Amino acid sequence: MRAIHDASESFVPPRDARWNVAISSPGEELICHNDLAPWNLIIGDRWTFIDWDAAAPSTRLWDLAYAAQAFTLSDTNQAPEEAAQNLTAFTS
Repeated sequence: MRAIHDASESFVPPRDARWNVAISSPGEELICHNDLAPWNLIIGDRWTFIDWDAAAPSTRLWDLAYAAQAFTLSDTNQAPEEAAQNLTAFTS
C-alpha cells in the first residue's frame, strides 16, 4: 500500500477530473485506490491490485483503514483477540 501511495503522491489530476466516490474521505491528500481489499488483489509473482474504479482523492490513513477492515475485520464471528492479532499482522 505504501508503494501505491508513494507512486500516486506526485500525480496531479486534471482540473476537470470526475471521481466515482461512494464514501467521501476526510481529505484529499493524494489519489488513493479506496477499495484495497482481498477481492481486488491478485497474488502471484507479485501482488497486484485491480479494479481502480473507486480511485479518487483521499488520504493514506483513510485508504489504510478501509484495507485493514477489509483484510482483517470482516469476520464478525471472529474472537476479538484473533481480530487483534490479524490487525497487528496487517500493519506490520
